Amino acid sequence: MEIKIVAIDIDGCLLSREARGDELLILEKIKNYNRISHVETKVPAITLCSGRPAPYVEALMTLIEGYVPAIFEWGAGVYLPQSYDFLYSDLFTDKVRKVRQEILNITINAVHHGEISAKIQPGKEVAITLYPQNGVTTGELYMTLMQQLIDVDDLGLYDVQVTQTRIDLLPVGIKKELGILTLANTVQLKPENILGIGDDESDIGFLSCVGLSGCPANARSAVKKIVDYVSPLENGHGVIDIFEHFLGEIIKGSR
Repeated sequence: MEIKIVAIDIDGCLLSREARGDELLILEKIKNYNRISHVETKVPAITLCSGRPAPYVEALMTLIEGYVPAIFEWGAGVYLPQSYDFLYSDLFTDKVRKVRQEILNITINAVHHGEISAKIQPGKEVAITLYPQNGVTTGELYMTLMQQLIDVDDLGLYDVQVTQTRIDLLPVGIKKELGILTLANTVQLKPENILGIGDDESDIGFLSCVGLSGCPANARSAVKKIVDYVSPLENGHGVIDIFEHFLGEIIKGSR
């Protein structure tokens, strides 16, 4: 199995959730590997597979000099750095857009009036992500949110996913494995030619469909159970360790 692309989740993998200063060194290492991959075909290109919005993914792709497509908003779209195009999934139809806007308007109004204790993550165009505030659990937030959205027509067009830290509302069918398949098709590869690195429950689908998979030490226990390698290191240091664990001999030969 030849790995041609490494697809990395951002939060909890490439970057810690606390955003430490030493992570610039991690980004520098990733950038250098991408530079090497231009001239050494056995060294895979490194890209991103994230739930983050497109502008955030684009900015990080610039920092790591990523040149193959990257996935944003859990597969809602693919960013093409070579042509600076943002391709959205066909699942994000006009009808789904209309439902999303209705959900967002109700949620913003509820947050503003204190009916929902949450912070809405800015910048997303397809998904809606809420972080509970003031000691509210994600379970409690889910209950109050669904009460607010009870009268939304076609609410079933959106899935509501509850994690330990947030609530994500995604169009039905949008998930990271869809993004991986789109990425593979775009560059004319098979998912088996991709090494995936993730840490969260939302990564399990995409980690299960790639050729090789790994996670840092801080990953959720459910993720650790399904990957091929669990790094003893956390976050970005774990990412570098995973990369070198699977590709060490190739990297050494390219230097």
